[in-house]
Amino acid sequence: MNDLPAARNTFEMVANIADDIDVRGHSLRKLAHVQLVQCEHDAALATLDRLAETLPGTTAVEYAQMRKAFVLGMADRISDAIAAYEAFLKSHPGSRYGRTALRHLNQLKSVQVASAP
Repeated sequence: MNDLPAARNTFEMVANIADDIDVRGHSLRKLAHVQLVQCEHDAALATLDRLAETLPGTTAVEYAQMRKAFVLGMADRISDAIAAYEAFLKSHPGSRYGRTALRHLNQLKSVQVASAP
């Protein structure tokens, strides 16, 4: 509780040793979240790539791609985040994450317009 470094270590350990693919996937999602909260953006992006590689052909791939766009936005890489959301929406038009991605995309575009010189 409230010990992010311990949580990070635990999720990383479970993701590395779990035989059950679903447990490994869940641990990778949680690990990416902890990394994001700790502003370890590049580590979170790498973890999300690993999640997609661990569970190919599942909705985890969609989740990882959508979440990567979110991490890019949180890292203040707005143009990259917008491109990632647009690629996600094009690649997965019927995704259950589509409305969330579209909402975040529109928010980022409004931020981009507001911050334009």
